Amino acid sequence: MTNGKKKDGKKKDAKKYGMKEAVEKSEESLGTTTDSGLTTLSDLWSESLSEEIPAIPEAPDKEVEEPPAQPVPAIHEEPVLAQVIIKSYEGEKVDEFYEGEGFICFEGGNTYKGLLSEGRMNGEGTYTWADGVKYEGTFVKNVPMHNGRYTWNDGSVYEGSIQDGLRHGYGVFRSGTHPISYIGYWCNGKRHGKVSRN
Repeated sequence: MTNGKKKDGKKKDAKKYGMKEAVEKSEESLGTTTDSGLTTLSDLWSESLSEEIPAIPEAPDKEVEEPPAQPVPAIHEEPVLAQVIIKSYEGEKVDEFYEGEGFICFEGGNTYKGLLSEGRMNGEGTYTWADGVKYEGTFVKNVPMHNGRYTWNDGSVYEGSIQDGLRHGYGVFRSGTHPISYIGYWCNGKRHGKVSRN
């Protein structure tokens, strides 16, 4: 019965004094204090903290080998697509790019004569399809833009605003086969108004 009272007393002491003080009180009740020459739990705890843990030896620094540098070509290589599409070119080149005034003959029979910049149709020029349709006007990065003139084999003509290769904005269309013309606005290649007779 005395054991049960001691345990109850320890629990009350732990709550009352805190864990550290309760451990010290329990050591005193067991007769394991430093006065009697015995090692206490708190002594063991502090000894384990004061022991130095040997450091892990570091591996000696090795020189890291740099990968060999890849050679950079001094001049730009012509894109594979240009090699496949373009049959021939007459004109100037700067760093292997088509530059300035030039004439290109494409596979399939289409041609371009006009200004080129960085290998692209850029500026004023004339593009003629193999079937005879012709565009004369402004190009921006290979695309007909701004103002231009389309001419078809049947004699039909469109002259006016162009966006992304399509009639877009204000322009005039005259049919080569019928007495019909359209003067007005276009939206993505389609008339945006009424047709008038000549």
